[in-house]
Amino acid sequence: SFKKNQKVMQYSNLDKISAIENKFNIYLSDNIKTNLNSNISNTILKYLPRLYKGVSDFLKFCKSKNYKITLVSNTNFSYGSSMRIVMKNDNILNYFDKLYFSDETKIRKPNPKAFLNICKDFSIKPNECLFIGDSETRDIVGAKSQGLFTAKKCTTKNISEHSAADTKFVAFTELKEKIKKGDFYNEISQ
Repeated sequence: SFKKNQKVMQYSNLDKISAIENKFNIYLSDNIKTNLNSNISNTILKYLPRLYKGVSDFLKFCKSKNYKITLVSNTNFSYGSSMRIVMKNDNILNYFDKLYFSDETKIRKPNPKAFLNICKDFSIKPNECLFIGDSETRDIVGAKSQGLFTAKKCTTKNISEHSAADTKFVAFTELKEKIKKGDFYNEISQ
């Protein structure tokens, strides 16, 4: 479970390659390490992640309401630079006011700073922020522990499971409607 002062380590691909060298007692030249690093981080461009259905329309709706939109992502084998290419190809990059990729910020969710930096950068209080995520531990518990409102993206298989989230949804059209009708705020005030 999440502890408030938990330290989360961030390792670069080069750190991981060095760990492999040590584990197997091998030596790789700097040129090979550089090529490996590039291939690992660009793998995401070969095997592109798919957007959840309705994300583009949801982002467009949020922009039309003048909401500030950010992305906080734990990058593992990919870099923020690769993710920007993916987002540009999906025509969603321009919806975001700021992007927080852990390989760039050196902060991984559920570290409190991952959430509080949003509030600091936009001069808002945590209770004025809605954090949407699909990971109970990294996203929902992490954000709630810092006072942010949360919405959990579920699947039809896990929608009935317990969640600490203020609200849950399967399709982004559901969350959009909750926000439009004010239902979301009714749920969190109960």
